[in-house]
Amino acid sequence: MDTRISVRLWLPWCVAAGLGLAPALVSSQEQAEAIFAATGPAPEAKSAAAEFQAVTGARVFAGELGYEVCSQPSATGLALKRLAAPLTQQATFKLKLEPLAANGGRTRNLNGFLAFGDGPEDAQRVKCGIRFKQNNCVIVEGPLKAGSATTARFDRGGAQVIELTVAVSLPAGEVVLSASGQTLTAKLARPLRAITHVGYAVDHAFTAFSPVAIEGR
Repeated sequence: MDTRISVRLWLPWCVAAGLGLAPALVSSQEQAEAIFAATGPAPEAKSAAAEFQAVTGARVFAGELGYEVCSQPSATGLALKRLAAPLTQQATFKLKLEPLAANGGRTRNLNGFLAFGDGPEDAQRVKCGIRFKQNNCVIVEGPLKAGSATTARFDRGGAQVIELTVAVSLPAGEVVLSASGQTLTAKLARPLRAITHVGYAVDHAFTAFSPVAIEGR
């Protein structure tokens, strides 16, 4: 087992005490934030934020798959790159993702999403990915926590690293997510006129992603 991952799994809830935060003297929120920080990226992790044109609610690091995106506590984290030329007809995105569990997932959610849209604002983005605790694959139009979501049951089959393929037809306003042999289709309420930004989204989570392979026009 990767020792980096195993350390995240066994760190106890009382890690706050090890950070000099006596439980009797700090609030439960402060303890939760201390634990969240202690089970995130390694101190020596190298920032990769400069490779993205828009990073909100998250830190981005170089990792074994390519990137590791760590959201702020209870926040949606996004890291987006602006495409050299917009896609206006169709697009296919391929990537891998791996949830990096902390305390067996007790202090973080376990999820990861491809994010894309026709602008940098959250309402303009579509997210396609996996909520591992809920065993769901999901396509969300707009914010992860309040957007319009299409979901289906997802069985990861014991795989740690998941391969995602997302196909988008802009004229039809249709998005198709494929993962581990399972497929989910959604019609967008607000069809995209172009795709200008592509990247990653996480919801109160720490997730590894590969670079996104992009085909389209």
